[in-house]
This record gives sequence, structure tokens and C-alpha cells, in this order.
Amino acid sequence: MATLPAVASDRIDGWRLVDERVETPFDVRLVTVTAATAVYEDPELATAVRDATGSDGPGRFFLTSHVSLKPQPPVSGTLRKLVTDRASRSFADQLRERGFTRVERTDERAFSVAGADARLVAYDGQCPVGDLTVDVQGWLAVWETDGDFFLAGGAYPTGVSGGRRDGGDAAQEVEELQKRLEPGRFREELFELVRSVQPGERR
Repeated sequence: MATLPAVASDRIDGWRLVDERVETPFDVRLVTVTAATAVYEDPELATAVRDATGSDGPGRFFLTSHVSLKPQPPVSGTLRKLVTDRASRSFADQLRERGFTRVERTDERAFSVAGADARLVAYDGQCPVGDLTVDVQGWLAVWETDGDFFLAGGAYPTGVSGGRRDGGDAAQEVEELQKRLEPGRFREELFELVRSVQPGERR
């Protein structure tokens, strides 16, 4: 049975849990797939974006999921690729549901999580915030442990790429918002969260 993964408390401290759910994310012939997922948001950055622009916009979010396949098939390269591809497409859909546009897969690389070999997939996109356009970046890691699969990733704003109106007000909003964005720190903290994920207690 899929159970919520554990996240190191010192890494997730300050984040707010906004969703917990167990669902069937996709079907595979003769196999029942369930996923237990938790989603967290950074309320501090959300407030900073609102203070700078007067509008709600992309803060940071982090998700982690335990995917269980029953009966458990032998783990193979084909199965790993299938789960990674399905999970990546689902993650891109979640970015779009959050209002991100022009979502594109831009990178895939190896990544290590607690000794497991993960695939790390990157996405770039944009999100409107009031009259501004904010660039965003998302990452999702997928790995296998004892025949089950784990996902962890999230997204964060990286910068302001433009405004949809001219004038001093827009320039001031760009400057105020840009001061609050630290994409290098955001990415490193996201990777630290991903690396801190462990299987949850089985029930």
C-alpha cells in the first residue's frame, strides 16, 4: 500500500502542507497503481510576491509521492522509463494547473537520493502576476526503492521577464519583485528537500 513519504523536518520547516491525497495516477495493464502524495507551499515567499505586486503569483511549492504497483512487477529499465515518463507528464500538467504557461521540458539528468539512482527532469515556464510575466523553473526526481517508486520535486520563480504595461509603476513592481527572488537558493533548497525524502512507515 502506498504511504506518504517522510520529509526531513529540518528541511520542510516553515513550509505549509496544503494537500494530502491517495489516488490512481495512471493505469498499467494487469497492475493496480496507487500514489500517496503530499504538497507543500512556502507561505513566506507567497506573501513577498503579493507585497511586491499586489497580486497572487507563483511562490514555491514542493511535492512528494510514493507510487505503489500491485502486484509488484520485476523492476526493469522499461518499467523505470514508463514510470518516469508518466510521472513527468503528470508533473507538467500540475504546473499548467497552477497557471504556468509555455511549460517545456528542458533537461534530464542523473541524481542521487539516499543512495538511489534517480532521474531528474527539469521544466521551464512562465506565469502572469498582475501585469508582470514571471519565469519559473520546476524539477522532478523519480527513483525506485524496494520495488516501489518515489517522486519528489517542485517549482519556484526565477525572475521577471517582462510587463504587459509601460510606465514607472511596472518598473517599480519589477524591481520590488526581483529583490525577493533568489533562484539559486530556491533550487538548492528544493534539491535538499528532494534528497531528504525517505519511505514512510508502512501500514
